[in-house]
Amino acid sequence: MISVLVLLLLVIAGVYFDLKERRIPNWITMPGLAAGLLLQGFNGGAGGLLTALVGSAAGAALLAIPFALGWLGGGDLKLLAAIGALMGINFTLTTLLFSLAAGCIIAIAWLTVKRSLASSLRYMFLVWLPMPSAKPEALMAPIPFGPAVGLGVFIAMFWR
Repeated sequence: MISVLVLLLLVIAGVYFDLKERRIPNWITMPGLAAGLLLQGFNGGAGGLLTALVGSAAGAALLAIPFALGWLGGGDLKLLAAIGALMGINFTLTTLLFSLAAGCIIAIAWLTVKRSLASSLRYMFLVWLPMPSAKPEALMAPIPFGPAVGLGVFIAMFWR
C-alpha cells in the first residue's frame, strides 16, 4: 500500500515537472528509487530487495537504447527505474507497454493539432533514403514522455 502511494506521488511529480520544465529532476526520481529499494527490502527481506533491484534494472535497461539515441531524456529512464524498484519487473513491463502506446497516441494527436501529421510521416519514411528532406518543424520540438508514463502507470494499476 505504501509503495502504491509513493508510486503515485512519484508519477504525479514527474509528470508535472516534465510538462512544466521538460525534464524530470533527480530529486524526484532518486528518492523514489531509494524508497522502492527500502520498502521492498523491508517488506520482503533479501528476496524483496532482489525484486526491487531487478525491477529497477529492467526499467533502466528497457529505456537505455532510446535514451542513447536521444529519443528521450535521462529523467524518463530514471522514472521507469524508480517505478521498477517500487513495483517490480512485471508491473514495469506492463507500464512500459502502455506508456509506449500512450506516447504514440499523444504524438499523433500533437502532430494532428500542429497540422503536421502527413509531412512528419512522410519525413519519417523518407529519411532513410539517400536524398535530402527537410525535417518538419513539429518534429523539432520534443514531446515530453512523462505524461505517457503517467498514463501507463494508471492503466497498469487497473490492468492487474
